Amino acid sequence: MHATQRILIPALVLATTIATFSTTARAEGPPLAIELGDFTVIPHLQYRPRFVVHTGKNFMDGPTYTAFHQRARLGVEVNAWSWVDARIELQDVRVWGEELDTLSDFDADGLDLHQGYATLKTPIGLSFRIGRQEINFDNQ
Repeated sequence: MHATQRILIPALVLATTIATFSTTARAEGPPLAIELGDFTVIPHLQYRPRFVVHTGKNFMDGPTYTAFHQRARLGVEVNAWSWVDARIELQDVRVWGEELDTLSDFDADGLDLHQGYATLKTPIGLSFRIGRQEINFDNQ
């Protein structure tokens, strides 16, 4: 490994870590909630760059792979009346430099629906959620 790489790689990892923590920090309650009569609209935005270094496989020597991965999520949550919530969130995942021509490439291979669901709440405290959603297992 060259001296430049020994300095550059930790600096990029540190910069990526700082950028990730600054974009995922949360305040109490939604930072931007738009009230429209009986409706509340809450926009969501998340951007996560990540610098990745892979060397070999199963702790064996092998080719080194370094790249920047990024994930961007854009969504909106709507709370209507007191018994209906809905959320839609799009996600774009890609590796920097994988698209060679951004002006004519309209495939959007990395664009996907991350979450899209509606929640119906009953007066007795039960709620029903229908759609695609994140699920956390155990202590995640």
